[in-house]
Amino acid sequence: MAGQSTIRIEVAVGALLAAVALLIVSLMGGHDAGSARSGSSKGSAAAAAAATADASAKAVASRHSALDAGPLLEGAPLAMHVYLMSRCPFGARLLRALDAANDWLDGRISLRVDFIVGQHADKPLAVGGPDELATDAVLLCAIEQTSQRAWLPFAACIGTPPGDWKACAQRAKLDAARIARCIATRGPSMLAQSALRARAADATRSPTLFIAGRRHDGPRATFDLVREACARLEPPLPVVCWAELEGRAPPHR
Repeated sequence: MAGQSTIRIEVAVGALLAAVALLIVSLMGGHDAGSARSGSSKGSAAAAAAATADASAKAVASRHSALDAGPLLEGAPLAMHVYLMSRCPFGARLLRALDAANDWLDGRISLRVDFIVGQHADKPLAVGGPDELATDAVLLCAIEQTSQRAWLPFAACIGTPPGDWKACAQRAKLDAARIARCIATRGPSMLAQSALRARAADATRSPTLFIAGRRHDGPRATFDLVREACARLEPPLPVVCWAELEGRAPPHR
């Protein structure tokens, strides 16, 4: 089973890069986009598809922003949105802090993750190269198929060297074969949409954090995030919001 998953991943990477390139190429802007669009009818079709995807992503981003910035209902979770590069160690550090903070807060963080992808000529660009784009797709599929409690530590594991996603999946008890099937069939479109959401949010640095619809540039250690959440959550507040935070370990799962 593990061998089959590896083969599927390797085959999917090439298709992933090609499909993401077609969807993103005309949207990332800059001096390379024009030359990438000139030429074949395939480029024109890609531009049309990308324009539709861009409009959809911006509409979704607008709705998310409005919902995130709205008043919290009693006992409702606090919306947070992270834009990052999956192989970025700073992104992994933030995900670990959010995972621990969410434990402290009794699961009162509702987290979304999207991925920052640049553009150069006719290819999507990631600092970590093709492996990072494939890892983005792995995480998007894991996020869709599992609970936040399962995928959040999985995502932090992948962002920490050596970042072996299969070992991380085993540790988090995720179905690697199911994730591989998702990548092969839906990975490219999911990653393209995710990259467009990051672009619509003007997220260019990894990680970029939004809390309740507003960019958060303050401290991001576990207890900093807990305090930030406690200041925004509506009653009933988690016990930790009334407790002395320093020097205590996160509660067990």
